Amino acid sequence: MPHAEHVIISGKVSLYKVKAPFVESGKSVHGALEYDIASEHIKCHECGVFVACLANHIRYTHRITTRTYKLKHGLKLHSCLMGETARKIRSETALRNAASMSRAELIAKMTSMSACRSSRDTSNKDHSLHESRNSKGHCREQLLEKLSKLGKDLGRTPTEKEFSNSGVSQKSLRFHFGNVRSAMVIAGLSPNSPGASGISRRAKTTTDRLVVSLRIFFYNYKRIPRLSDVRRGLLTSAPRTYFDRFGSWGKAIAAAFTRKQLAKDQYWSKHLDEVY
Repeated sequence: MPHAEHVIISGKVSLYKVKAPFVESGKSVHGALEYDIASEHIKCHECGVFVACLANHIRYTHRITTRTYKLKHGLKLHSCLMGETARKIRSETALRNAASMSRAELIAKMTSMSACRSSRDTSNKDHSLHESRNSKGHCREQLLEKLSKLGKDLGRTPTEKEFSNSGVSQKSLRFHFGNVRSAMVIAGLSPNSPGASGISRRAKTTTDRLVVSLRIFFYNYKRIPRLSDVRRGLLTSAPRTYFDRFGSWGKAIAAAFTRKQLAKDQYWSKHLDEVY
């Protein structure tokens, strides 16, 4: 599929080859707008046609709302769907209209617009993140390319510390692939064994340290910790660390406390079957 020489990402025009590779979306790319800089036309994800005002095109040609279009193709809800000249004309027109209104009319219009936004679900975090990640070079395809290139340059599988230093975001890897090891496998790399430099601290956390952290919680809060306490960040390690080390949360509790202590606890006295 032929692509335009430029793309618009988060309101900024960049060369396509600088930001590539992208994830395909319809007739274009996910989380970006292909842009013909000469005509200031934008490519439609639905049909592949370049148009001056994409908002009007999708409304009257494809019969879908701009909101639906943006969510479908990974764009931010406030991303502009027209070229720079058309955007400036629209902006100037809106400013003139606002200047001609009385203060009461302007307040009423703004209140109406605010009520309209709040009446519908504006939660598009996961969708709009695609455009934000494209602007940083952190979309799925870009991350895989960076991981693969780094592995070839090093001649081995990079550690988490090495690819973090090279600009590969662990947070973005988890967003797209679930975890870092899965991303390495998909990129054609062999995941490092536990204990390699830069690998998760779960491997370096001893059993004794985990038991002590549970007992310290008991000393500070005067009760035996629950799994919800770990998820809220009240303990030093993540839930998965306890599961990996002990097999279950109940077994972790059994390793740190006696049955007599559990029987005295308001919560655990009713959940001894989870421990024994």
